[in-house]
Parts: sequence; structure tokens; C-alpha cells
Amino acid sequence: HYTQVANEACAGLTRVMLDTGVPIALGVIPAHNVSQVEQRSLVIDGESSEDNKGWEVACAVMQMLSVQSQISEKESSSVFNKKEKYGRS
Repeated sequence: HYTQVANEACAGLTRVMLDTGVPIALGVIPAHNVSQVEQRSLVIDGESSEDNKGWEVACAVMQMLSVQSQISEKESSSVFNKKEKYGRS
């Protein structure tokens, strides 16, 4: 059952990404029980460890946003420079 849930979540998020053009990170942890979730997110006695899969996904999202921002800045300056060079507004 957890495999089907994970597959459907992935398919749904992929569809949203394709429909909107907005990058999306998938952070679903398929598991049979709470113990497996704790192992994959490495929550020990309520404290998160360094190897937390949720944290890794959050970091990946922040990196994607940073790259996307850098690309947008380069495209903006590139368009601006071309307009200036050819006297277009």
C-alpha cells in the first residue's frame, strides 16, 4: 500500500510540475510503520539528526530557488544589455 501511495504522490507532483513549469521537490517517505519513518528521518527521542531526509529535501528546494534566481538575473541582464546595445526599449 505504501508503494502505491508514494507512486501516486510522485505522479501527482510530476503532473503539477509539468502543468505549471514550477520545480517541485518530492519529500514523501514511504514506510510500513513509525519506526521506519524515524529511521529514514532519523528522529531519535524527538530530536532530528544530521541525516534527516526531510531536511535534505528542504535544502534541495533552497538550492533550486537559488539557481532559478541566478538564471533569472542572468536572463534579465542579458535582455537589458541587448536592448541597450541595439537602442531598443
